Amino acid sequence: MLRQSLIEPSSEPPTGSAVLARHAARGLIACMTSLALWLPIALANTPPAQSGPKSTQADSLPLQALTQIDCPDFAQLARDYQSRFFAPMQFWSIEHLSRMGTRRVMYPFSGPDVITPLALFGSADHLILVADQMPELSASDGQTAQRIHKECQTQKFFSRLGYFRTNDLEGKGSVRPRFTKMLVYSALISGSTIERMIALDILPDGKLREMELASFSGYDGLRMVIKTPEQRRVTVDYLRINLSNSSLKPDSLEWRFLSEHMASTVFLKSASHLPQKSHFSVLTDLIASRAQVLVQDETGLDIEVMKRHFRVDAHGRFNRPHPLWKDSASAQRLSDFLSERPAIAQLPFVMGYEKPSGSIVLIGSRPGQRPAAISAVSSQRPAARP
Repeated sequence: MLRQSLIEPSSEPPTGSAVLARHAARGLIACMTSLALWLPIALANTPPAQSGPKSTQADSLPLQALTQIDCPDFAQLARDYQSRFFAPMQFWSIEHLSRMGTRRVMYPFSGPDVITPLALFGSADHLILVADQMPELSASDGQTAQRIHKECQTQKFFSRLGYFRTNDLEGKGSVRPRFTKMLVYSALISGSTIERMIALDILPDGKLREMELASFSGYDGLRMVIKTPEQRRVTVDYLRINLSNSSLKPDSLEWRFLSEHMASTVFLKSASHLPQKSHFSVLTDLIASRAQVLVQDETGLDIEVMKRHFRVDAHGRFNRPHPLWKDSASAQRLSDFLSERPAIAQLPFVMGYEKPSGSIVLIGSRPGQRPAAISAVSSQRPAARP
């Protein structure tokens, strides 16, 4: 796979002021490139429904229709997110994450959030998003105008606060946004273009098979191939999987898929503290035993579990969770853990739920082991749906 990146994985940790200066320059170029992409959109007198990139795929559903931008203020939403989240994340990650050489990122409880791992893991060429929402392409209830409005409002919330609310994605008290449209918006808001979209099935051995995107009933997921402003091609896979113990039975398709792909950098953010619950213990065990690197906020694995399996570095500030989880025992254990460590510099961006107690990024690496650069994008050719 062709891949160009402004952040090249290094065999040795960066040392010396010259190296740091070079990394800073690369990060600044990447951030400016992403931000500059949207200036022509803002200045152009374009109609509300903008066309997406021209189709380069031979599937039944045209790429241009799937990637059309329906939000009239999408350019402003992109600028808001780029300045508050994307550029600071890219710049920070050069110093703290780029030396890992991450190629594949597994992101449980992701929702349609493509852009956060895209910003944090500049060397990755494969992102795997897993959540419990159906990646539907269209809706047949006739509420097109209401749905477009809901999609724009959902993206607006994310652009300003950096996370999706489950109630918005599920249409609680309103219409439900098209999940695939939210995936598309999350990729496009980074300044990337979408070159290809195709459906996915999980095979009995846990591997993925590409399927023609003629319809979307019965498929397990969606694959997008995107090209970033730095000309880096990234494969983004979204799989719909119930991550609770009730679904992850030993040797189930879901368990085999996660087991097959968990030997990656695992990223957890805005996960509603679910990995700390006993009914998600199968997932927690898979992450703890197989992940090469674990990057998370306070909603991921319990700090005691993380400490048993990883060497933990903490970045940011945290002393209590979001008010919805104010009684979380796991959050208290994390607060106690951080209080015993030296002062930690505040993050230059908000990670996860916005709250007065601040944001934290915990980086777990295996003691004495540098993460391997791995990528396992399926190369199987598209198959007709049985």
